[in-house]
Amino acid sequence: MNRHHWSAALGVTCCLFALLTLFAWIPMNVESGVVEQVRRQVVIGDAMAPTVWSIGIGVLGLLLAWSSLMRLHEGVDESPGGGPTPANLHYLMLLLATIVGALLVMTHAGPWVVGIAQSLGSDIDSYRSLRATRPWKYIGYLAGGFLLVFALMSYTSQRVSLRLALIAAVAVLFMAMAYDLPFKNLLLPPNGDQ
Repeated sequence: MNRHHWSAALGVTCCLFALLTLFAWIPMNVESGVVEQVRRQVVIGDAMAPTVWSIGIGVLGLLLAWSSLMRLHEGVDESPGGGPTPANLHYLMLLLATIVGALLVMTHAGPWVVGIAQSLGSDIDSYRSLRATRPWKYIGYLAGGFLLVFALMSYTSQRVSLRLALIAAVAVLFMAMAYDLPFKNLLLPPNGDQ
């Protein structure tokens, strides 16, 4: 097997994951639909984000599988290889640890900051009651998102720099604005779970 075989297998796996998510996980675990009508007002349902991301993963998986199969069909002569190596597995574990760490920061940064503010004598409510108000709703998303984007950019470029940190900050701020500004009733992740 060469790298095109592995890429085709990865693409097919992504397509299967997307189909399983779209047709099994979302219908069984998400209570509202993609779009809901509440009191004559159309609002985004809880299934919107996972549906969009699953379709994106499926389309990218399909493109990866198709391009890899086209390379194999063309008879591109390539030496065997491209499979998992210890270096690949180490890199994958590092990425998974980074993602888990960033998601933990994203989930807990808001409640931590509110707890610290309360312990310093601030007269504010619990995080649950503040999670849809500024600036509280941005804390977890911006902190965890920045860590995730900055770490992934640093891994791929194999360096840490102020320029990468600024790009990560601007990118995460743009994502927060793209999620939050157009949709009045949408809570930034992970505030819906708090």
